[in-house]
Amino acid sequence: MFFLFYYICGVWLYHKKKFSQAKCFFIKTIEKQNNNAQAYFKLGMCYFKLCEWKEANEYIAKALILCPSKISWNIQLKQTENHLNSMISIPQKLWWKEVEDLKKYMQKKGGNFFIYKDLALALENMRRYQEAAKYYELAIKHSKTKDSHLYYKAGFCYERDGQTDSKLIKYLYANAIKYDDDLNSKILGIGIFHQSNKCWEEANKAYLDFYKYVKNSCSDVLLYNIAYSFEKLFNYQEAEKYYKKALELNYQECDFHYRLGIVLEKMAKYEEASIYYENTIKRSNTHRPFLYFRLCKCLNALEEYKKLSEILSQSQIIQNQPYGLSEDILKDKNLRRRVFYTECYKNLKIIDNMILYESFHGKSMSCNPYAIFLYLLEQNAFKDFTHIWVVNDLSIVKNKFKKMKNVICVKRGSDLYLKYLASAKYLINNVTFPEYFIRKEEQKYLNTWHGIPIKYLGKKIKSGFMEHANTQRNFLHATHLIHPNLYTKDILENDYEIKDLFQGQSVLTGYPRVDLSLKQNAKLKQKLGIKESQKVLLYAPTWRGGLNTQYFDFERLKRDILELKKSNFKVLLSVHHEIKHLFESKLFKDVLIPSYIEMNELLSIVDVLITDYSSVMFDFMVLERPIICYVYDYEHYKQERGLYFDVDEITHHICKTIEEVKEVLNLENLFVKDDLYLTRLKRKFYSLENGKSCERVVSIFFDNVEIRKNIEVCNNILFYTGPFIPNGITNSFKNLIHHLQNSHFNIFVSIDPNSIYSHKERLEQFQLVSENIKVLPRIGSLNLTLEEFCIEKENLDEEKSLQNYKREFRRLYADVKFKTVINFEGYNVFWVKLFSSVNNNLIFLHNNMQGEFEKRFPYLEQNFKCYKNYKKILSVSKQTNEQNKKNLAYKYNIAETTF
Repeated sequence: MFFLFYYICGVWLYHKKKFSQAKCFFIKTIEKQNNNAQAYFKLGMCYFKLCEWKEANEYIAKALILCPSKISWNIQLKQTENHLNSMISIPQKLWWKEVEDLKKYMQKKGGNFFIYKDLALALENMRRYQEAAKYYELAIKHSKTKDSHLYYKAGFCYERDGQTDSKLIKYLYANAIKYDDDLNSKILGIGIFHQSNKCWEEANKAYLDFYKYVKNSCSDVLLYNIAYSFEKLFNYQEAEKYYKKALELNYQECDFHYRLGIVLEKMAKYEEASIYYENTIKRSNTHRPFLYFRLCKCLNALEEYKKLSEILSQSQIIQNQPYGLSEDILKDKNLRRRVFYTECYKNLKIIDNMILYESFHGKSMSCNPYAIFLYLLEQNAFKDFTHIWVVNDLSIVKNKFKKMKNVICVKRGSDLYLKYLASAKYLINNVTFPEYFIRKEEQKYLNTWHGIPIKYLGKKIKSGFMEHANTQRNFLHATHLIHPNLYTKDILENDYEIKDLFQGQSVLTGYPRVDLSLKQNAKLKQKLGIKESQKVLLYAPTWRGGLNTQYFDFERLKRDILELKKSNFKVLLSVHHEIKHLFESKLFKDVLIPSYIEMNELLSIVDVLITDYSSVMFDFMVLERPIICYVYDYEHYKQERGLYFDVDEITHHICKTIEEVKEVLNLENLFVKDDLYLTRLKRKFYSLENGKSCERVVSIFFDNVEIRKNIEVCNNILFYTGPFIPNGITNSFKNLIHHLQNSHFNIFVSIDPNSIYSHKERLEQFQLVSENIKVLPRIGSLNLTLEEFCIEKENLDEEKSLQNYKREFRRLYADVKFKTVINFEGYNVFWVKLFSSVNNNLIFLHNNMQGEFEKRFPYLEQNFKCYKNYKKILSVSKQTNEQNKKNLAYKYNIAETTF
């Protein structure tokens, strides 16, 4: 048990930051128990804290051999490697002495895994390859894990020794590839091991041999690595050739463009290099100023000084940090994103021939935006347009789109995303852009939404509180809303409470994605390995819960899939994009739809749909094929989430158990159509679906006719009334609403949801008036540049602050026009400033505000400075009005007639 005593002492000393002393105890622990991974790691960390990087690297690596699953240890190991690589000179180890010492140790105490591995490494460095290979094999034999690196090293040493037994080398290399989880060697071959070992000649030869073997199915990454190995060997002509081959397969990888730019620049092909550097900038998710520097170098060589100056000005998006702000301020990722976007919003010009598409927050290329994209690719009028696709994972992009030069893929939330969000003229989304998004005046924004609703939406959503805030805000920013039918249009406009506010075009067009379902797709069955004669069954359950809470009965789903597989149908499974990552078990492997298959394209080959509350049923309804509603939790779901109608209105086949589903699947008349029933459904849900929805949408959205604004705005009044604290202000507002409820005014109230929902008594007060008002919940924070952030923090410049809040008002309410904007509360600084930034505004003062300032709220002085921007200042009584006028008018330059 001494090892445990030593280990505990070591840990205690480590936490006391006595690393030299702790080191000794961990060494003793290892001497007593040489398979203690934790002790090896702690010893390595002692060396790390003492800046002895080589020893730190050695012992952390040994810890990982014993326990390879520790992700945090891997991160620490990489840090030691970074330190080693950054050292100017590393003292040369006496490898011959290492060999002698290790062999002497073996003679006395025998060998073990660590001894064999260290001896093999020492012999390899002595160029005694045959001996090294033997000891690597012994290390493999004594290793507790299958270490791909050891197999590679053994094979490499035999190859360096000129070993004639190629079968042995092939066996060792094959195992290196077999057990590799890090280097992607199954795609790249053994060359990637040589590359990681910085053996560029061997890597190049291995890559080329592997390329000959897999030429017809070669990956873009293999071609890139071939090019990179040529570059490392200073063969720039061959590097150029293979970089261009890689780009033929995948034009989206910015690193491919960058490395090609590098080799072209080295060959003094400055004009061509500048093209690829520009392509790199257009595709780099992270804003990297050094890319602009390389481009500027080429432009300088070409004497294109005007363009050079333009590029140079774009190299720094976030301007220099104002004096006094913390150096760490931009470590807050959310703040940095808002700052970066605001700089882009203010400074980047609109690109007229650019369209940005986003579907389900970048999780797929699908739905209505995808259908519109496919249609535009076929239109000659759009051949010069650049198509920006928001995709979080490039692997979901079809190969044919990766090859397109006029397509650019960006990650949601990246620097590049923020740039294009602020500069693309046309924006198309089926859900929402982030809360910091503000549509510029010159931009057009088409929101297509993503389905005909059966579940409650907007204000009717029962989970959470005001979860629809950003959706409502996005709808207000949109210049165009499209709908598949009047039923959907009415729900979106009424339940998101935008009907009286929306300033753009809200049009019945049909759904572009349904055009894809109506097209025959003969090759799709072949792609999925389905026999032409086999009928296809698609199960598409929906997720449960709200925006921030979600759950799913996985055990039931597993049982159901096993039962459905017993049928004569080919079973396919589609799950909500929010939970798709949870379905990675072997059970779902042969049924889960691949990410690159678009749902509506898939529907064209589906014979029977099983779903519950998913809007996919309406898309499938157009094909007039059987729909089974499998709603095992119908009453519970209806009560929890809420439904617009009962499911028996849309299908005859309602099932509560999987046995009932199987009975329906076995019905002889399953595929017999009920024409009368279908006619009724068509009239309500899909009368517009004739395969030409894309054409109608494109005609409406890209037409240059000025959008006709809603001129009936004179009845809209916007209030801010505070967090509904049970007090006099709230009671006064309730009385006011009571008197206004029969008036011709549309009453809108802005709220901060978090300030209400977390307080039971406030929520109760809010619910007393919620039926008589329409709510505009605030979401997100003030968009600011670093300079503006400093201005707001220190209250430095009233005029600039006013401009910041004008922009904030636009962020929250887009182009909406109000007859009057009323700050009924009068205390909250943010809302006082916000409402002071617009015309036709007034503010209520419920007390002697100077007295409030002196006794309770010193921050009120910020509000007083805003009063001059209000058209009217109303106090609760004549006496209070006189007091406020006397105390505030002269001091804060407010016209007395305002009171």
